[in-house]
Amino acid sequence: MKKTLLLCAWLAPFWLFAQNPAPDTPAPAWIVKISPLVWLHPYFPSFDVAVERRISPNWYAEVSAGKMFNIGYADNPVLSALDGYRADAGAKYYFRPPASRRYTQSIQAYGSLLYADANIEGDFCRFDCTFSQRINYQRLERKWAFYVAYGGSLFFGRRWIFEFDGGFGYVYRDIHFGDVPPDATFRTNGSLIWNYGSDGIRQQIEPNVRVKLGVVIF
Repeated sequence: MKKTLLLCAWLAPFWLFAQNPAPDTPAPAWIVKISPLVWLHPYFPSFDVAVERRISPNWYAEVSAGKMFNIGYADNPVLSALDGYRADAGAKYYFRPPASRRYTQSIQAYGSLLYADANIEGDFCRFDCTFSQRINYQRLERKWAFYVAYGGSLFFGRRWIFEFDGGFGYVYRDIHFGDVPPDATFRTNGSLIWNYGSDGIRQQIEPNVRVKLGVVIF
């Protein structure tokens, strides 16, 4: 499902270029969007809502927030509970003002905050790794990031928008485990796909891809 969404996102501009563009229409003042791709996030699925506000013909301000929930992936049994939120805020520049039935490219800079509290099963080494033990533990993650992204928006008629972007950013991540035996050393949890990683502080450059569906309010 995720691969299908991403394929549609990257192929959509080529489809739209083949259409006859409609005459220019006034740029929307307010846009409300949801992020269906985040529902499928393997670690922290959430329901996100974004609001975009025009501040000049080509510049928009955007704020989004989402609540995390355990969607219950059948092939991710190590996650038993999940709570938290994510929030993004930034400015977006459209290379030409968005309008009805038009493909518009844009560049955006935004900050991102994530807080996730999860109950997870993981494998730990015990007593100098003389044996391995599966332990239920709490994993608390806080993430601060700043991204720069390039993308496009497809406007269908006067109301509906399909939007995608991808970019890179600086990420500061702080992960803490709950009650774990002092001699226990983290090894892994789940499979290669569902590995949440060990605790500690990390600073690195990471990619980020987003897909959104929106509706023009006015």
